[in-house]
Amino acid sequence: MRPFILLLILLIALITPSIVKAQEQAIPIIAVFKDKPDVNLFQQYGGQVIRVFKIIPGIHGLMKPSDVINLSKDPRIKYVELDEKLNVLEEIQWNLYQIHAPEAWSIGGTYGHHPKIQVAVLDTGVDCTHPDLAANIAWTPSADPGFPSACPDTNGHGTHVTGIVAALLNGFGVAGVAPQVTVYDILVCPGGSCPISDIVQGIQLAMEGPDGIIGTDDDAEVMNMSFGGPGNYPAMQDAIQNAYDHGVVSVAAAGNSGCPDGDTVLEPARYPTVIAMAATTSAKTIADFSSCGPSVTAAAPGSAVLSTLPGGTYGTASGTSMAAPHGTGVVALMQAVRAIANVPLLKPSEVKTIICNTAEDLPPAGFDIRSGCGLLRADRAVQAAMAALTTVKITQTLPPKIVVNTVNQSLIVTNTQTIMVQEQAFQNNTITLTKIIPSGKIIFSSTEEKLVLFDWASMFLAFIAVLLLGSVVGTFVSRRS
Repeated sequence: MRPFILLLILLIALITPSIVKAQEQAIPIIAVFKDKPDVNLFQQYGGQVIRVFKIIPGIHGLMKPSDVINLSKDPRIKYVELDEKLNVLEEIQWNLYQIHAPEAWSIGGTYGHHPKIQVAVLDTGVDCTHPDLAANIAWTPSADPGFPSACPDTNGHGTHVTGIVAALLNGFGVAGVAPQVTVYDILVCPGGSCPISDIVQGIQLAMEGPDGIIGTDDDAEVMNMSFGGPGNYPAMQDAIQNAYDHGVVSVAAAGNSGCPDGDTVLEPARYPTVIAMAATTSAKTIADFSSCGPSVTAAAPGSAVLSTLPGGTYGTASGTSMAAPHGTGVVALMQAVRAIANVPLLKPSEVKTIICNTAEDLPPAGFDIRSGCGLLRADRAVQAAMAALTTVKITQTLPPKIVVNTVNQSLIVTNTQTIMVQEQAFQNNTITLTKIIPSGKIIFSSTEEKLVLFDWASMFLAFIAVLLLGSVVGTFVSRRS
């Protein structure tokens, strides 16, 4: 039988006794010949030639369905197929839009890139030659003595996870949440199985960085752990606690056990020192497989997420393993804006608080065991990370009258009182302010153009435009309270 069965299936609804040949509409086809293309033969069957291919012995043209069937039976024809239309592979997929990652990229001018920001992906390894990953992968150590390197991937899982974190924004394939971040892919799960000893060693490698010394600039700032287990693993917990104490943020997959009893979150996600990620669908609902419990921090895309695969390919996968790297990428963006501003990075506890306080609430209202604080919002989290920049005091006591001052600052004030607004201040600058209390919860937001801030002792504080990085120069008017 000739290979035109698919075409018959596609056209079967069109070929019925009630439809006469004169009513048929010509359809686009590709006819491939056994020898060389024969235009005359194609036309004999009623075909209209559009083009003749050179790299295959085929003709692209239009032909009525009944004539296509007859053509496909001709012994000189190898096969006939419908000229179908494929969809382009959009670089920015639904998952990035759902968490508002593109908006986060425009805040502070960062895509996660800064020499001091490294992400450690503890997984099955990585295809370090993948064209959508290679430029961002800086180090591929193995924590398992049986493997010399994390490259190549021993399973495929790690390549998919890495792509969600850091696939390049390069005009093809897919993009990651932090498409310019530096990645350390550390093999801790050879073949998809993760020994506790390898995990502990992997955490140590992440904390040391390539120079083998904890506390230097090449240490990882955030770790992704898309694995978990239902038991008690004190060695792993101690290692994560040590990383936490050294300022490393840990993000983990909540688990894929569903919610049969109200608390199915796996370790290490259930540790209080870890950001535990549940999984959403493209419809902004929690995936049925996503584990639940009071330790869930937030939710992110985890159902049919398209990402990188070994061999330079792409494919979809589902699980909270896909949700966790979304959280990891957002943490990288948060820390990068602070590194760019040359201010201290957020502590792990501060990161977790901001992730929670800036999440988009999902039904039911408020914190719940399925989505935690809600849907991860990259844009809000990065804004909050910027708004939490260090307060700077100017130790000059101003007299109780209007004083004109000139500033050249690039810092954001927090934990201060707004005393007054002077319209003549910063006439050539737009100033917005987001005030955040120590817990990270936004309690005041204003888009007023002119703001004057004082601390509790009426000492003048740094006066600066929130959500702007770089120098802001202008003249402002201030007064003691």
